[in-house]
Amino acid sequence: MKRLTFSLLIIFLVANSIGYAALIEDFDFDSDAVGEIPDGWFVPCTPGGFLGVVDNQYFSPTNSLRAVDSENSLMTWLGRELSSPQAPLMTLEFQVMNTGAGPADFAISKGAYLGPGDPQTDLGNAIFWFEIEDGYLRYSTGGHPDEGETLASNVENDQWHKIMIEVNSFTSAKVWLDDNYVGMASNHTQSPVTEITHIHIGASGGPGNVADAYFDDVKVYSEPIPEPSTICLMGFGLLGVLGIFIRQRRKVK
Repeated sequence: MKRLTFSLLIIFLVANSIGYAALIEDFDFDSDAVGEIPDGWFVPCTPGGFLGVVDNQYFSPTNSLRAVDSENSLMTWLGRELSSPQAPLMTLEFQVMNTGAGPADFAISKGAYLGPGDPQTDLGNAIFWFEIEDGYLRYSTGGHPDEGETLASNVENDQWHKIMIEVNSFTSAKVWLDDNYVGMASNHTQSPVTEITHIHIGASGGPGNVADAYFDDVKVYSEPIPEPSTICLMGFGLLGVLGIFIRQRRKVK
């Protein structure tokens, strides 16, 4: 009986730590018109290349979002306002593929407009700003991400990768690449904020360069998603309770 009570206590503590992850946004672009900006998204700054939904048959059997930044522009991004502001717990999850031509960028922000002055170096409202380029996953520490900190160096081009960003405060966020934890990212603005209202995805080659990136299956959760190790721990706890229950029934018989 003591073992059963202890196992139930462990399961309760683990379940209580998991919390409830409510899905508040889900964008797969499959119902959006090919060649158009997906419904409900907006362009925060003038794009210099192609920005829209593509029938991405070569890389994926479903529609995807493609952002191509030309040599004559700073960035080609899309923004999306969240259905409800998050403060501060939230998780952003999506699939991304970089073709190798310049960086794929993604940011979590307060506000739609990315900032005054040069948006390439000053995303005034961005709370967290990331990029994938030349196999590296980096985050901004105040300037452009290519001058920031590296989280991973094994991001292959022309392949889909799953990114998960768990914001647990306005100053730090945990980051996963293909379900592997790669580290903690710090706040881009280094200034206090009260809520998260927008997400941004796109490509930014900068003047004289090009960038080409794909995005798909963009999801936003209102709470952190349970880590695989936490789910496994809870599963082992349930198996332990089941084993104790079966053993006790055999003793009764």
